Amino acid sequence: MEEIEVYDIDIIMTMLDWNNSDEVQAKGIELAEQIKSINVFLQPANPGINKNVWENCAKILARKPDNVLQPYLLHLLLWLEDINWPGAFIIIERLKNFSGEILVDVFSHAVNLSMMDWYSEMWLDYLSGLLNNKELRVLLEPDVLDVLCKHYNSFWGNSADLFN
Repeated sequence: MEEIEVYDIDIIMTMLDWNNSDEVQAKGIELAEQIKSINVFLQPANPGINKNVWENCAKILARKPDNVLQPYLLHLLLWLEDINWPGAFIIIERLKNFSGEILVDVFSHAVNLSMMDWYSEMWLDYLSGLLNNKELRVLLEPDVLDVLCKHYNSFWGNSADLFN
């Protein structure tokens, strides 16, 4: 019978805290990579375990292949509601390299959600950064692309550069 290693997620989360030494955080990330249920790393908010682990959680998630992250795409896009949240830049960089075919429907849904909420302008600014994903960009509906280009221009730079 195969030996099964058991990892205590509470201990791992404690190790991921940015207040720990680099060595402890690195060991926490190493152990976390063995956890199969990655939903525990989607912006955890438990007593004592909250934004102080998000950066390391984003690092763990960013190393996962597209097919593992696919069920959690909306959660990853929601992480971009505030670009100042720890780990947001890691998530956006990972999604820039995500399969456009897999991402397009969930991304378009997130764009539509952002246009219905009071914080839509900021979230649209941040979501527009994914226009750097060429595979995604070419699959977007023209009206969605137009909205995102305007937000890209106001937050990230000249969207015309994306098309050259």
